[in-house]
Amino acid sequence: MKKLYLLLVCAFAGISLFAQTSESFTNIPASASSYAARAWTGDNGLPWNATDARTDQTIVGPAICIRNGLVSCSGIPNGIATLSFKHQQVFTGANPVLEVRINGTLIGTANPTTAVGTASFTGINVTGSFSLEIKQVTTGLRIIIDDVQWTSNNTTPCVSPADAPGTVSFASVTTNSMNVSFLPASSVPDQYIAIQTTSPTLTAFPSNGTVYNVDDQVGNGTVEYIGSSTSFTSAGLTPGITYYFFIFSLNSSCIGGPLYKTDAYATGSQATTTPPVCAAPTTQVSNVVFSSITSSTLGGSFTPAGDADSYLICYSTNTSVGFTPVAGTTYTVGQAVGNGFVTKAGTGNTFAQNGLLANTVYNFFFFPYNGAGCSGGPIYNTTSFNTSASTNNSSSGIPFGYYDAILGSDTCRTIKTKLKTRTITGMTPKTYGDLPGQYAISDVKPSELRAGAPNVIWDIYSDKPGALDAYDYLPSQTNCGSGENTGWNREHSVPQSWFTGGTAVGPGTDYFHIYPTDCSVNGQRSSWIYSEVSSPTYTSLNGSKVGPSAFAGLTGTTFEPINEYKGDLARSFLYFVTRYEDQMPGWSGGTNGGQAMDPTTYPSVDLPYLKLMLKWNSQDPVSQKEIDRNNAGYTFQGNRNPYIDHPEYVDRVWNPACGGLATLPVDIISFKGFLNGDKVKLEWEVMNELNLLQYEIERSDNGRDFTTVGSVKATNSGSYTYSDDVNNLSGRRLYYRLKKVDTDGKFKYSAVFTVHVPLNLQFSVYPNPVVDSYVKLQFTKPTVRNATLVVTDMAGRTYQQLPVASGTTSMTVNLLNTPAGMYLVKLVQDGNLTVQKIQVL
Repeated sequence: MKKLYLLLVCAFAGISLFAQTSESFTNIPASASSYAARAWTGDNGLPWNATDARTDQTIVGPAICIRNGLVSCSGIPNGIATLSFKHQQVFTGANPVLEVRINGTLIGTANPTTAVGTASFTGINVTGSFSLEIKQVTTGLRIIIDDVQWTSNNTTPCVSPADAPGTVSFASVTTNSMNVSFLPASSVPDQYIAIQTTSPTLTAFPSNGTVYNVDDQVGNGTVEYIGSSTSFTSAGLTPGITYYFFIFSLNSSCIGGPLYKTDAYATGSQATTTPPVCAAPTTQVSNVVFSSITSSTLGGSFTPAGDADSYLICYSTNTSVGFTPVAGTTYTVGQAVGNGFVTKAGTGNTFAQNGLLANTVYNFFFFPYNGAGCSGGPIYNTTSFNTSASTNNSSSGIPFGYYDAILGSDTCRTIKTKLKTRTITGMTPKTYGDLPGQYAISDVKPSELRAGAPNVIWDIYSDKPGALDAYDYLPSQTNCGSGENTGWNREHSVPQSWFTGGTAVGPGTDYFHIYPTDCSVNGQRSSWIYSEVSSPTYTSLNGSKVGPSAFAGLTGTTFEPINEYKGDLARSFLYFVTRYEDQMPGWSGGTNGGQAMDPTTYPSVDLPYLKLMLKWNSQDPVSQKEIDRNNAGYTFQGNRNPYIDHPEYVDRVWNPACGGLATLPVDIISFKGFLNGDKVKLEWEVMNELNLLQYEIERSDNGRDFTTVGSVKATNSGSYTYSDDVNNLSGRRLYYRLKKVDTDGKFKYSAVFTVHVPLNLQFSVYPNPVVDSYVKLQFTKPTVRNATLVVTDMAGRTYQQLPVASGTTSMTVNLLNTPAGMYLVKLVQDGNLTVQKIQVL
């Protein structure tokens, strides 16, 4: 998918240009819990510094944590009109104060709490370059700072660029892409815009005052690039076609822009390469080995043919398939052909077929072909290589004696290490590019929506077991768009930012924790930890959720899959920390994973997250889907997930009796809650209620001072609920814990669960659709705290961000120069989000 480059021009009162700029702290040094001076290059390309700071904390991704120090940046261009940032006090202490200075002058202070908050400052109105400093002034406290955002205050009138860019050159030309570069203009403009066409002439040029997006039409061309760099990649091209590029200078960081230089420009052309013509292979596969045999699965590998790039494999219960592939025809997995069906059509030397009958002989027919790297294909070797194998009565697919080394009295740390060795032995790691081909074999199911269609991708983020799926994907539908049902991609259930190595061969390419999922839902999951969500801010079409954690001991934004796949994902995570046990000490969880990953060889999981994984492993037992996928993974990369083969190993490895897990509670399995109208409904599940009298429910509005709000008698029922009326506590974050009181008066506290009670502030928007560039907001009641109004398009790109002062009852928003389309108006206040959709005509 092409990256969208966007020019933002927001005019206020006709005199100033306000451009949103931010620092996300994405580039801060690697996660470290020690306090030291830190330096990094920020989002704005300028050097940022922090004194007495650590880098292992998160709010919205990585955040900087300062103790007796400050975070600062100097030489920021284009002035500043408004400023905001997120903050949170961590660890212990009282009376937190942050001082904020611009050019050394104090502009205000902020008072963080143990809940995430936002500081906002308006009316700063400093022009030119400026320095920013945020200082923690209370000795010994530790404050996290994240998501610093400011609007520029630039009063410079726009002038047309003086010079055009220079010579255009091309590199890395392939059949469908090329790198384009050009010499910068002598007088450097704000940006460049490149228009691509297949004609040597351009019928229209960019128009002054018009904001263009990538893929916009300009005459007989389309916008291919907008930015300040002098190089870009043009992708998605057609083989053997000449493309012409017209590159113009433009100025936009000023009043009255954008202005384009169209009387002079750079131009160049380049043809994509033409692939060779496909030829039919003359050799055959050999050495077919069936390494995965169960009552319903046959799979294995083979030695490739010497002159083929792909393979069509069919299966049948007949000794003859009664089918000859036709040149130029593409076949799909699951398609009926002759007396059988297609089990593979693509690259790679592995195959697997699920859904077979027990104790049945199946014949497999291999047709090598060329079509992946040539034109005019596919062209087949129409003489097949034939072999057969029989399914059996075993549904597990576990090779005989595979886990013999695990037998005995070993528990906990020792058995985990033995399982690590077992997962390494025989494993042949695959590349990231190998995964889609394997998914087409093993992560597919019959379509519920397309009668007679081939199998579709088994997407755990869109599948609705027991109900009709909202949509599904063919294996070929990998072009991601905006929103659900636009394409699928590869989801690292253990996010890449939690460990090192990226998608180089290793943990970043391990089939057992990487699933095919809807692109949009994958993006919503981001790198958040899994948990159980209290008040969802997002819900996918199959019921997966994003929102604050409702599971005691886990905090912040989290992602909750549907119940039917919680066990799958728990066993995938436990496999990961077992298979890569030796590397765990170097992985603290990176972005957002600090609550999941424990940088030790044992237990390798933070205890609250381990409680969640143990719960999900127990409540969602191993399914046939997991067994089939485990067998396919064994065929694909040569190892297995032991927690699918033997779920009981989970309890043997992570047992409360084991050293290092003494603090893992054995009585409270889970403690969570959610908002239900004006009440917070608390739920907890327990075991081993020996000599327990009652549960006292305690509540706090600051996370430190708790008061008892109710009690529930212990009845050995295993599960309990309590509803707390919070009608008079809106706009606050509340904290709950359980006091477990024994019959002899002794007591012990549970982990703390936290939930935000929103203000339920609503607003109306009119006129809608917007026809005259202005829209008015009317609030149902005055705002009681400062808030922020954000206008985004449907892809999430921010067009405006405005402060909303306390006591506001209505406001008008200027949408001048906002392109026609659908937009979201979002009101953010104390973590509460209210959204209205508008259409700009």
